[in-house]
Amino acid sequence: MKLQEIVELPEIKAIKDQYGPDKDGMEDFMKDMNKNPKVGGFVDPFVYSVHQGEVYDTLRKIPLREILGGGTGSDFMSYLIPTKIYQVLLDAARDADISDDIVGLNIRDFEGGTIQVVWGLVDKMRPDWYQEPGGPAIVTEEVNRLSLTPKPFGMDLCITESMLEDSQFDLMEYHLKAAGAEMGAFVTRHVVQRMFAGYDSSNNAVAGSQDAITVAQVMSAINKVENQGGAADRFVGISEHKYDLATDTTTLNLALQWKEAVAGKFQVDNFLGLGWLWTRKETTGACYSSAETDYFAAVFEKAKGAALAWKRPITIKNYTAPREGLVGAAVTARIHAGALHDGDFISIILET
Repeated sequence: MKLQEIVELPEIKAIKDQYGPDKDGMEDFMKDMNKNPKVGGFVDPFVYSVHQGEVYDTLRKIPLREILGGGTGSDFMSYLIPTKIYQVLLDAARDADISDDIVGLNIRDFEGGTIQVVWGLVDKMRPDWYQEPGGPAIVTEEVNRLSLTPKPFGMDLCITESMLEDSQFDLMEYHLKAAGAEMGAFVTRHVVQRMFAGYDSSNNAVAGSQDAITVAQVMSAINKVENQGGAADRFVGISEHKYDLATDTTTLNLALQWKEAVAGKFQVDNFLGLGWLWTRKETTGACYSSAETDYFAAVFEKAKGAALAWKRPITIKNYTAPREGLVGAAVTARIHAGALHDGDFISIILET
């Protein structure tokens, strides 16, 4: 797809038709988005579009500096700059955010103040024999539910006047990628922390080792989820846990299981029936308990572990002009996550 073709797609054409074809039209559109109390900033018109994949694939091949350094005036580049900036930001956020691999229910573009996830009904959905001409037993609603009220979070983009004046567009892209990665990591941290806060600590807690975890502890966590009627299929831990498990030879020689993977990048797709996911080791990270001042790992069933609701996607606040508007801009979103099923299907291994 050519850049000129992107501007002629319905998503951009609708903006041009309403606000005018020149660069002022795009600027007016961006100002209106910032004034809109529901949006509160710039959200790329392609973010939920069927054309997003093709548009972003095209823009990924072109550095930001080339688009920012393009023509001015009524040139079509003015319509591409915000989308390119958003693509850089969103790609970095998605790379750092593993919540899609963690939550069983990811509610995007949620409308309203609070959403009620009635998980009690799911617990009662079981096939059984019945006598015709009757039908299956009617399921009565349980009061068991999770309330999610998305809250805003965000950060300054740290784009300065000098970056524009001195055409430091590579540095600008570097800042955008860093900001996107931090936003993605924040979402992951929120989800994992909410799972930790909501898991069944009475029945599903596993005592870890001194600053480490073992294969036996992972197997114990799997067993605890199964004892609750679940089927654990995910593991989330800090990067250091890779080395803990790789050097553990007491229960299963994990190094022999991983073989080439361990000798290389310590990647494992499916060991002990789990999908393995890793987060950064930091005291402000996903797998750290400030109350216990220790790191933890989570073993859980994805489908029944947690839910995440987005009331507002990643948004660039105070971004009101395609070329100059990033100075003083911030990136924000609005989310809320929580554990489902009283945390029955989440087990936590807490280091000592």
